Amino acid sequence: MPTIEVKASRLFKKLGVTMNKDELEVFLFEYGLELDDIVSEREKKFKETGIDDPTLSEDKIFKIEVPANRYDLLSEEGIVRALALFMGKQDVPEYVLVQGNNTIVVEESVHGVRDHVVCGIIRGLNFQDDDVYENFIALQTKLHMTVCRRRTLASIGTHDLNTIKPPFYYRACKPEDIVFKPLNRDTAVNGVQLMEMLKDDTHLGPFLHIIKDKPKYPVIYDSNGVVLSLPPIINGDHSKIT
Repeated sequence: MPTIEVKASRLFKKLGVTMNKDELEVFLFEYGLELDDIVSEREKKFKETGIDDPTLSEDKIFKIEVPANRYDLLSEEGIVRALALFMGKQDVPEYVLVQGNNTIVVEESVHGVRDHVVCGIIRGLNFQDDDVYENFIALQTKLHMTVCRRRTLASIGTHDLNTIKPPFYYRACKPEDIVFKPLNRDTAVNGVQLMEMLKDDTHLGPFLHIIKDKPKYPVIYDSNGVVLSLPPIINGDHSKIT
């Protein structure tokens, strides 16, 4: 089962309660969750690297196991929301879906390469601090490794709409014809060079095989020709979120 890290201070603040370890274990068990471990950031780093860093926080972090089919619980925010509903301290959230005017054109060239794309625009979202932003990125990773089957079935990319211009275009191009600056990289490369750049990357390298040997790679452009993404590998740096 996936294990999600939740900071104790944030959990208890949002739920309006405090619990000791035994009380927390019982509470989580009643909802169908299991407390796997309790560590601090300092203890976590020491366990992972053997380095004792006294500058790291001693605030407790709960490691909570969640059922494999509960994708809504794969983040701190998801767990807190579910537990608040369970306690009757929060109403079921409502999200409004509206039909917009922006479009993405799926071109014939992607058939047989990576056929489908689904897009949406989220408004009114605020990453109010670093923890929320990091949880959001971690959630994408958890989804990639679970329901997305290590990106073979699907991959997720998020972009800053203020930096790009619709309509968007999803097409397949020869690797050497795709030129862009990959996310958090300093220089622009083409598709062939990108594969070489990422072959030893511990995070992205394991996914290269999904498209590496195809004669064409899937790519998403905006109307100015800016590369948003080379799914399922990496986004462009131009439209990264903050």
